[in-house]
Amino acid sequence: MIVWAGFDVRFEPDALQIDARSVPSQTIPFESIESIEWIEDPDYGSKTFGYDDMNKMMGDFSSKEFGQYTLYGYSGQPAVKIIHDKQVTVISEKDSEETSKLYEKLLEIIDQPDS
Repeated sequence: MIVWAGFDVRFEPDALQIDARSVPSQTIPFESIESIEWIEDPDYGSKTFGYDDMNKMMGDFSSKEFGQYTLYGYSGQPAVKIIHDKQVTVISEKDSEETSKLYEKLLEIIDQPDS
């Protein structure tokens, strides 16, 4: 059986859009983001529902570090923890540079004063 799994993260005008294959996609409105945090060496814990292979992990996970949360990530990479609407989503891109770009852009967006 061949499984086509993956995800893409993109910035929409008012939300962070995560388009996933093999697990549900997610839209995180910027106004719902309570906090973001850079995690250098995340403990992803275990999958409760979703997809994981030797490189990629997606779906519902549980860990001591994050509790019950949604993960879109790659093994061995730093991650960005987003708390929104009392939920936790953790994202790591294919490499630390891409994850860093995601984190920096989110910081810029949520730290902007209201107009």
